[in-house]
Amino acid sequence: MKKRFLIILLFVFIISLSCVSAVEDVNQTIYDDTNDLVSGEDTLSVSLSEDELSAKDDGTFTALQEKINNAGAGSTIYLENDYKYDQGFSSDGIVINHKITIDGNGHTIDALGKSRVFDIHAYLELKNINFINGYNDVSSFLYAGKYGSYQTSPTINIDSCNFSDSTGGPAIVFGGEMEVYNSNFNNNNGAIRGSCTHLTVKDSKFSNNYADDGAAIYYYPWVTSGKLNIENCMFTDNVASNLGGAVYASYGLSSNIKNSTFIRNQAKNGGAVYSPNYINIIQSNFFNNLAKEGGAIELYKGNVLNSFFMFNTAEKGGAISASNSLIDSCDFNNNDADIGGAIYTAEPKITSNNWLTAIYNCNFKDNAVSQSGASIAALGATNVYNCKFSQNVNHECIYYKTHENKNKLNISDNKIDSDYTYDIYYNSTNSFDFKTFLVFENETVAPKDAVTICKLYDKDGNAIRIFNNKIYESGYDIKAILTNVDDSSIRYECSLGYFDEGTGGYRLRCDFKEGVYKVTGYLSSKFTDNCDVIDGYLTVGGSVLNVPDVTKDYGGPERLEITLTESGSPVANVNVNININGVDYSRTTDSKGKASMAINLPVGTYDVIVTYKDISTSAKVTVNPLNTKTTLVYNKNSHNSVTLTATISPATVGGKVTFIVNGKEYSAAVSGAKATYTLNNLAVGSYEAKATYSGDINHKSSSSTSVKFTVEDVKIEVSAPDLTKYYNGPERFVVTVKEDYKAVVGKNVTINLNGRSYIRTTDSDGQASMAINLNSGKYKITTEYGGIKVYSTVTVKDTVISNDFTKIFRNDTQYYATFIDSQGNLLKNTQVKLNINGVYYTRTTNDQGIAKMNINLNPGTYVLTATNPASGEQHTTRITVLPSIVENHDLTKFYKNESKYTLRILGGNGKPVGEGVTVKLNINGVFYERKTNASGYMNMNINLNPGTYIITAEYNGLMASNTVKVLPILSAKDVNMKYRDGTKFELKLLDGKGKPFAEQIITFNINGVFYNRITDSNGIARLNINLMAGEYIITSMYSNGAALANKVTISS
Repeated sequence: MKKRFLIILLFVFIISLSCVSAVEDVNQTIYDDTNDLVSGEDTLSVSLSEDELSAKDDGTFTALQEKINNAGAGSTIYLENDYKYDQGFSSDGIVINHKITIDGNGHTIDALGKSRVFDIHAYLELKNINFINGYNDVSSFLYAGKYGSYQTSPTINIDSCNFSDSTGGPAIVFGGEMEVYNSNFNNNNGAIRGSCTHLTVKDSKFSNNYADDGAAIYYYPWVTSGKLNIENCMFTDNVASNLGGAVYASYGLSSNIKNSTFIRNQAKNGGAVYSPNYINIIQSNFFNNLAKEGGAIELYKGNVLNSFFMFNTAEKGGAISASNSLIDSCDFNNNDADIGGAIYTAEPKITSNNWLTAIYNCNFKDNAVSQSGASIAALGATNVYNCKFSQNVNHECIYYKTHENKNKLNISDNKIDSDYTYDIYYNSTNSFDFKTFLVFENETVAPKDAVTICKLYDKDGNAIRIFNNKIYESGYDIKAILTNVDDSSIRYECSLGYFDEGTGGYRLRCDFKEGVYKVTGYLSSKFTDNCDVIDGYLTVGGSVLNVPDVTKDYGGPERLEITLTESGSPVANVNVNININGVDYSRTTDSKGKASMAINLPVGTYDVIVTYKDISTSAKVTVNPLNTKTTLVYNKNSHNSVTLTATISPATVGGKVTFIVNGKEYSAAVSGAKATYTLNNLAVGSYEAKATYSGDINHKSSSSTSVKFTVEDVKIEVSAPDLTKYYNGPERFVVTVKEDYKAVVGKNVTINLNGRSYIRTTDSDGQASMAINLNSGKYKITTEYGGIKVYSTVTVKDTVISNDFTKIFRNDTQYYATFIDSQGNLLKNTQVKLNINGVYYTRTTNDQGIAKMNINLNPGTYVLTATNPASGEQHTTRITVLPSIVENHDLTKFYKNESKYTLRILGGNGKPVGEGVTVKLNINGVFYERKTNASGYMNMNINLNPGTYIITAEYNGLMASNTVKVLPILSAKDVNMKYRDGTKFELKLLDGKGKPFAEQIITFNINGVFYNRITDSNGIARLNINLMAGEYIITSMYSNGAALANKVTISS
């Protein structure tokens, strides 16, 4: 009856609460809490103070729809259980028609691949919810307005939610405003797609999403004021089949990406980010992204600032493809492309005189291309200022090609560190404005030979190639003007149309009269009017050095070959100087004018300058790493132990070898062109092994073919009996190994003894043995073969038997030792050597093999070493000699108190002597004798004046010394005073324990007159001084004989 009454009462409360909500629009908080349900009962409870509702539901979409419908506008729903799609529910999802907040408390909403989750028509805030298995052709989890419907689309806020495994449209489609925080999107058919006014995404992660465009975020606002903000987000392994592997950001007022990381995203264009409109990308990182164009980013209007790009790949623009953009203070490392290893600046798609891409203050390192522009390929108008280029490979660092006059290339203040023969390729007929220098070299050439006569540089010293080898035909050329210095009427003007890739300059065939020519010229004005010319001199004929470049493998036979001619004839028997990387060598030409030099250098590229008199020429020596061959064999040590041996040729190799056995890797260093690794305790089964040599500075890597071996199940017996032997005896430790009851022949057995491992090989009987040459003692020994360990004990017995002992000084205890040979026989009547305290003695054993030695040493600890002449064993015995005078201590006492000097005498048996034993004492040069009492103690009174004394006691030839300090009991200070100024002389008296001694008579003697005074409670006695001016001695005396003298000085 009571239960029914409570239920009715609760029902009335709920109806009342609903009425209040309807009239006053009071916010509610609704709880779904299955944990608070009472089994077998339907219970509804209302907390009137909290305005919260809890009710059990069945965790279906229908139940959640009902809960949302019943919640008031602006209220919060807390989920206390998971929800799943239920059959028959609309595939458009749960409808939200009024403002609401849903806090999932970490619970999951599972659409089971049948439905969208929420169809949103009002403000919605979602927290702490896991969304999985959503499906709808338009959107899989959340839908909030169509494209272009931003005026009627709701606002969505999402915090700490997870969206995964959608199979229909994108996870979220919306048309209004949305903010996303601390959320994860994984394995969705597109994560976020919005035509909204504003989208903010912070502190979130997107992985393994896929779509046609913008697999993680597709942003396409229908209003020009739209803004996209992405901050501190992670994008990993997202794939778009068309544009923007992770992010597609189009139109709107602006898009911003800050402090975010993009890893392994892919698309056709813009592997990580694609933006055809204004975008800012700031302080972000891009790794291993891939696209055909713009491996990480493709943008047509925007800024990329303070960002890092590494291991991105594309056909055009390994990291970035850009137009009309600013790229400032970024780092580009190890990016790769066909054209533009790091950056590709595309020709504009919109005709504009202001369409310019600016690249400022960037660093380019280790970028590579297969065609053009190891760092930058510029097809549009491009400025490159204050950038650094280093170790970029395969081609020139900057490549420029366009025929649009408005698409200028401007370069300034760049530092290019490259091994390529030129740094900038200006492959265009466009004129340029940046400063250049045309430098004519000083060269010597034989008649009719070709020579590199000039090179072009920018103002920063970077080498420029300005056209291909056919372009000069249309008048875009470099002119060289040669005037004979001896006859100015001999003059030649030539077009330099051939660019030499090997030297990085322009070549000229010298069909001229022999002589010396001043060389000047000019760059066609069709290119620039801003080019300075630096003249040079060309010698045709005369002495000519010909030194071809050398390319060889490390250790190869190729040599540096030098030919010296004079007007075409060889110059013999003269020295030429060869400078390689700053080191000078000298060689002499032969009858054909030739000299050569062996090149024994490690792998690398070396600059060579060869000089004869006043002429010189340069060459390059390139030493390439040597090919290697790796061969792998294996040897079975036991049924389950295999040693792998890799042999590498040639024999000059170093480095390491990695053995791969059934997928697992093992490493070993190369020594003597070989590397070995032993695999122990292998399980029964089949194995496949391969060896890979890592290579070193002079050698390339190589791999062996695979070898296969099998470990079979074998019964192994290892016998290793305990061994007992005398020191230096002939017995050996023996191990017997059998497999399947047969002796194992020629296999290694590991014996671990005394912390060291020894390898022994079995003989024809399957036995391996080891000599035991250890000091006497017991040793644990472990024998190992085929994964089996056997534990044994080796006992080495003494051939000198003697125990440590302790004795009293000069008692009857002596040293005894028994000597036997290595077969255990007594050594009778044999001389043996004993060493104690650094002194050697010889003693002869008796018929029991025993040697004796008296020990008469002073108290202390000694080591006696006995040498056995038969076995060679040296045995040590520790001997402790104890004093017979004990309990003697230093003494500190006050003058004539009761303290005494005490000691105790021990007899030869270590026990105290009895009464009447005489002890001699010496203190302060006076000798005394005292006798012990019944307990062996001796006492001596000390009545000496205050001071420090040494007391020495002697008994049975043993002496022991101590320090005795006698402290004074009287103390006073000298007095300096004026005549009758009232000063008193004060003396302090202490008792036998050092405490003030009161009410004692002190006698003072001053100027021949005696005075008695009594000490006060502080032990102080005082005497008035009324004497005439002068110096006086005052003597203070106490009845036990203590006396003290002081000086009293009185001035007038």
